[in-house]
Amino acid sequence: MSLLHAPLPKIQKILLCDEPTGALDYQTGKQILTLLQEMARKQGTTVIIVTHNASLAPIADRVIRMHDAKIKSVELNPNPQKSRTWNTRKEHRHEKTTY
Repeated sequence: MSLLHAPLPKIQKILLCDEPTGALDYQTGKQILTLLQEMARKQGTTVIIVTHNASLAPIADRVIRMHDAKIKSVELNPNPQKSRTWNTRKEHRHEKTTY
């Protein structure tokens, strides 16, 4: 059974994800992001994604940018894009971003 079809044992309050799409192909990565976004919206789960891929920012409610273990900025996104409709094939930047 794939991760995308496996039932979660219970509703999680906080989910920490370190580079959840890093080793995945484009379509599988997009499916994982859609799953995480749905968990946040439908189940009220707080999903924190730590990544170097700054192109994930448009789907986040809040983006915290860090550099040298210090917070550089905090941005609120009042209208996050749905991960199903957003294009992840943008340039990757090498700064750690937490969503």
